[in-house]
Amino acid sequence: MDLELFLNKGNIEEEIVEYGATKKFTDENGEPVKWQIRRMGINEYEKIRKSCTKMTSKTVIFDNELFMRKLIAESVKYPNMNNAELQDSYGVKKAEDLVPLMFANVGEYYDMQKFINELNGFKSAEMEIEEAKN
Repeated sequence: MDLELFLNKGNIEEEIVEYGATKKFTDENGEPVKWQIRRMGINEYEKIRKSCTKMTSKTVIFDNELFMRKLIAESVKYPNMNNAELQDSYGVKKAEDLVPLMFANVGEYYDMQKFINELNGFKSAEMEIEEAKN
């Protein structure tokens, strides 16, 4: 094997995918406006995970809901969840507080979580079952 294949040859261009996250915002044709979503880097992912982990004298507490909100907020390039005008229009001051307000219903919000997890390489239970069948 050639070690050359593993050498860092510079920054890899950030991959952006479009996703119709919600029917709450539609274009002139009534189609959901496409959001721009990016894949998360491992260092950024770990930083978010650590920010949602608290240690007490007896246990470690992980706030999964806060984690998912922060993960979505940092994964979405457009609309920018850190935009002050957008946050103000919903009466919040943090991107993670804005995230759940951007969806028409709970199903869309959880579909977005699933989409971002899969984009970042995590397999859903459905994917695991399908692979096991093959």
